[in-house]
Formats: sequence, C-alpha cells, structure tokens
Amino acid sequence: MTKVSICVPAYKQVEFLRMTLASVAEQNFQDYEIIVSDDSPNDDVERLVGEFDFGDRLRYVRNPEALGSPRNWNAALALAQGEYLKILHHDDHFSHAGALGRFVALLDNNPEALFAFSGTTVQNVEDGSSRHHRISEAQAQSLSLMPEQLFMGNSIGAPSATIVRRSLSLDYDPRMKWLVDLDYYIRALQVCRSFAYTADPLITTPTSAAHQVTELVRDNAAVDIGEALILFEKCLDQLKTNPDAQEIWIRLLRKYKVRSAGQLSSFGRVSVALQSYFDELYQTPRLRPFRSEMTDAARMLLRPHISQSLFASLSHGRHLGRVTRNHAIAALSRLYFALPPGFRDTWRSVKRSLRNPD
Repeated sequence: MTKVSICVPAYKQVEFLRMTLASVAEQNFQDYEIIVSDDSPNDDVERLVGEFDFGDRLRYVRNPEALGSPRNWNAALALAQGEYLKILHHDDHFSHAGALGRFVALLDNNPEALFAFSGTTVQNVEDGSSRHHRISEAQAQSLSLMPEQLFMGNSIGAPSATIVRRSLSLDYDPRMKWLVDLDYYIRALQVCRSFAYTADPLITTPTSAAHQVTELVRDNAAVDIGEALILFEKCLDQLKTNPDAQEIWIRLLRKYKVRSAGQLSSFGRVSVALQSYFDELYQTPRLRPFRSEMTDAARMLLRPHISQSLFASLSHGRHLGRVTRNHAIAALSRLYFALPPGFRDTWRSVKRSLRNPD
C-alpha cells in the first residue's frame, strides 16, 4: 500500500497550482501518490499537469460537472489508496523538500493519533508580507480536552496543514464552505482526542487572494450566520454555557443587525434547542440595549404615520362640521321664507330683542 495520498482538488488558478505541484515534485519522501481532481471549465489544469513527470504516481480526473468545494475535496479523497491522506489545496504548497516526510513522521511516531497538523506560513499576496500561524502549547492542551473550542477560532490552520489516517473515514460536510475545515477538525478530534502536531511551518498558504473562499464570503451574512448555525448545533451540548461562544454570537448578531431570535430562521434551520439558546441570549445585557434600539427605531418610524392619520382625521372633522353647518343654515333659511309675512316680522323682532336685551 502507498504510504500517503496527496489529494489536490483543483479549480483554475494554474499559476498557484504550478507552485503546488513543483513543491510535491521536490519532496525527499517518495512513497506517495498524487491525485488531482479538476473542477475547471477548461483544460488549463490538465495541460499544466502534463508538464510534470510523476510517472504512475499521478492520477488526474476531470469532473464532468463542477462539484464545488468541498465536494471536490471529498472526490479527491475518495480516489485515495494510501495509508495516510493528505489534502493539499491547489494554491498551497510544501514549505521545503522535507515537509512531506515530517507530516508522515507525525503519524508514524504517534500511532494512537488519527489526525495531525503543522504550523503554516501565511503569505499576503497583496503586500508580500508573511506570518507564522501556529498553535500554542496551551491551546493544544485545551484542544485535546474540548475540540469544540475551535468554534471560537481556528488554531489549527488550513486543511493543507493536516494529515489523517485512512481509518478516520470522514468526509467534509458539503453544506459548508466557510467553516467546513473547523467542522471537520472538531469531528476528527471527537472520534479520537489524540493528535500529533508540530509548530514548524510545513505548508505555505496565500491570503488576500481574490479567488479564495475567505474573500468570496467575507461579510456575507447568509454564509457567516448560516454555517455558524450548522456548526454550533453540532457543538451545542458542549458550548451552550460557554461565555466565549456567547461572545462570538453577540458579535455576529450585532454585526449583521439580527435583532431577535426569530430572525435567525431566515439564515437556516433553527432547532428547538437552538431557539431556546438564542431566546436566552437576547436577554443578556449586551443584547437587551440592541433590541431596545429596534423598538426606538420602530417608534420613530411610526410617529409620522400617527401624525398623518391624526391630522387627516381632524381635517375630515372640520369638513364634516362645515357641511353640517351649511345644511342647517340652508334648512333654516328655507323654513324662514316658508313662514307667512306676519310670522317673519315676529321672527325678526325676536332676533333683535335677543341681540339687544336692553
């Protein structure tokens, strides 16, 4: 059996992919196969793959229809035959020639672990700067106790920084694309709390690239809140009393101006348990003023309508009064002229005496 399957889900961006494949070709560790699952609408990726000589270790598959992420990731993993499975995204690459061997050693040296990961060099494609993303010892110890804490922040890194045993037998959740990696990591660590890691950056990944999912879904409420609901429900038992999880939700709800628990159903399924959680959350001091802002805004919006209705009613009342008075005057006039002349003289005398009682 091949030791490790390097699974490369590809979609255009051949300049990034060229660097990815070049980094695989230079690896010192050679017991691998490489699988390229191509979602591209043209043959650019296929032609690029043809530039490299991986011999019979390479399998290229062009999907008849684009699967999208993460289904394309799952398609690549499904073709893998290695003992270890290594996702390597088409815009990421190994940081040096010894990186793959280090990944394999993480699992070889920790037979109880099903999941391992490394640090990452994150390169900004806009300004050329870079940073070292790595987990701290404290975070690693905490992660083994409660993997659900990843909901509050990704201390592991990108999927390309991970390697798993085939026996883990997990797919990425196809309902997600923004939090899909966190969901996978949590489920992997729920299966087996033992994991291996190195803080050394074995992978280099870009950031601020226009094609990245991070950029495509930035400030997208439907994705941001919708996927958070899916992931949070899976972790609800562990996180429902966690103040850090509450803080994450408070920030999200205020960011996207979701002013009541009832509004959340527009972003995805809200179970009875989730509804109960958010009903309580909206009673916290951080969200109560937020709700009152909505009430004040509603009152301000209603005031003009109330005023308009009131003025309209008063106007109708005045008009009705004028009509009634005019009808009364006309009726009295008709009655006056219908009287015999003697009675009319008496009427005028009575009116004069009422006006001038002296």
